[in-house]
Amino acid sequence: MSMSMRSNRKLALTALALFALVATMSSRTDAQDQPLVPPKDETPVAPAAPVAPTVPQDEPPPSVKLGPDGEALPTDEEDAAARKLLTAAADHQGGATLSAPDGKLESFHVVFHKVTVFRPRDDGTRQKMDSETPGLIVDWKGQQIRTEWHLTGEGAVIRGVETRKSPRDGSMVERAWLFDGTKSALLTPQLFAKDLEEVSRDRKIVKVLLEVAVLRAMLSDGSRWKIVDDPAFEGVSVRRTPPANAETPLKLTLWLDQKTNDVTGAKLAPNEPGESTMYYGLSYHPEFPKVKGDVLRFPFKFKVREQRIAEQEPMDVMEAAASEVSFNDVEDATFKPPVTKPAAEK
Repeated sequence: MSMSMRSNRKLALTALALFALVATMSSRTDAQDQPLVPPKDETPVAPAAPVAPTVPQDEPPPSVKLGPDGEALPTDEEDAAARKLLTAAADHQGGATLSAPDGKLESFHVVFHKVTVFRPRDDGTRQKMDSETPGLIVDWKGQQIRTEWHLTGEGAVIRGVETRKSPRDGSMVERAWLFDGTKSALLTPQLFAKDLEEVSRDRKIVKVLLEVAVLRAMLSDGSRWKIVDDPAFEGVSVRRTPPANAETPLKLTLWLDQKTNDVTGAKLAPNEPGESTMYYGLSYHPEFPKVKGDVLRFPFKFKVREQRIAEQEPMDVMEAAASEVSFNDVEDATFKPPVTKPAAEK
């Protein structure tokens, strides 16, 4: 091979090497200019699980039903368990003709042969006052009430609330009154604030007593019930959530003695801010009170206590023992204020 051919071959190889070097550098530069793409993973990826919607802490889950007061209603299972206990107590108590579907409670008359009252003093203590015999007579019909007190040393004091049609528009209006044995007076907030407070308290006490004495009514009025843990009284405690359409939506907790099926205690929670919590202790007697108008096991003695603020211990309000009870025999005329006696009769 001639020298010239060798020289040409060497130049050709050198040119090829330079071309390869330039191509390599160019490809590296292009690669640096492009974003890095990771190699594809051919393994199939499972779809992500759906995320449950977050429920705000101050709102109940959508499945929870709320009562008229905004609290969670007892579930069907909770209501059924509590109703089983209440039904046994109602069957033991009687009063079938005083509630649906067999009848209705329209009026109520009770005589308490002995009463002890614990009257509040300005210093926060309470004055104990006993009664004559009878100590208290109560008549109730609808929203009307009449109480006749015979406390020792005070004579008879009768208070009442009458409902009647307004002469102006025909609507039903209430008229509260007081009779001191000689004259009647209409109770106005300006002059008789304490008497109006007494009337309001008496209405509440009587309403609770009626609810407890005729359990069947609360089993058929749309109330919901739940067994709860509350040590205020002995026995099993069941709490009521009243129906939204209740005329008087009493937030009651009842205590049941499972050995006797008697209601032995009740608690009335406040309906409005500033109201007291009321406690009722109940006991029974085989012969008293005498009941007319139905076959009914009515409480013989009851004790009322009041808790005005949550931090305070309940204080005694009254103790009473019933001797006579009758149902559905009170007339509307009972609730009219007595006529003021002429001066010659005073």
